[in-house]
Amino acid sequence: PDFVTNWDNCLDGSGTNIGNCTYSNGVTEDADGNYWTSSTYGQKLSKWDSDGNFIAVMASGSPLNYPNSICSNLAGDRIWVMNTNGHEALNYDLSGTLQFTVSSVGTYAHTCEVDLDDNLWVGSQFNVKKYDSSGNHITDVLTFSSRQYHNFAVDANNDLFITKWADNKIEKYDSSGNYISTPITGLTDSNSGQYAAPDMRFDSQGSLWVAQDDTPGVGGDHIRKYDSSMTYIGSLGSSGTGDGQYRDIRGLEFTSTGDLLIADYEQHRIQKYTFSSLDNIISATSLTDNTSTPQHYT
Repeated sequence: PDFVTNWDNCLDGSGTNIGNCTYSNGVTEDADGNYWTSSTYGQKLSKWDSDGNFIAVMASGSPLNYPNSICSNLAGDRIWVMNTNGHEALNYDLSGTLQFTVSSVGTYAHTCEVDLDDNLWVGSQFNVKKYDSSGNHITDVLTFSSRQYHNFAVDANNDLFITKWADNKIEKYDSSGNYISTPITGLTDSNSGQYAAPDMRFDSQGSLWVAQDDTPGVGGDHIRKYDSSMTYIGSLGSSGTGDGQYRDIRGLEFTSTGDLLIADYEQHRIQKYTFSSLDNIISATSLTDNTSTPQHYT
């Protein structure tokens, strides 16, 4: 993958720092090819064009209360926001107008994904729930007996891949919550064993990309790639402040053109990689030895 750009320092069009991606937990793409970011402590949603130019703050203040992961519906004309401290999911149109709120989606709801049926999957501290596109509850996919900070991804078969608190592996469940297998083990981190994988996403080829947080001895903050059979392929990036380096990855997103967006949480920026062809990324060397420069959005 080639590093294209990053959004640094959260600047508006005049070069003023207005906190648009301060502590960004999420990034997603809308139907117009623009990117939306959530600023957790800035309490706002912002929109950027695909070149990283700031467009506007789309929503700020109440009801936003620690906005976390965000995701768009299949049509790309609605933006779901996990409003963590409100324990709810907010649904916005592309003008930034709140359309409706799904209450009580789970205690401190913090992660989301929309599947190929346009259903919304919501992860909170105690469960994973599924809702239809109108916010109607479908099912509780998983329920935890104790608090679990976790992150997940949903594949094209609507199978759930999930990692949980202090559990350095990824488990696979079907859409009804039945355990299938543990395809990935050996994930580690230095944050008290809490966040083995701060986020993960499938690309269009069925490969799973897994963020790692401050992993000692194996490259620090980086992203691992596993093919569709969950065989480890290689890693992308490292800890640091430069291009292609991260400090606490919180969000991953693949765009409609196959670009990879990374929410670089503690550095208040979004990094973007583009791929000439995902099929050409076939070895650990081709990833780990990547020296091209990413693009930054701020």
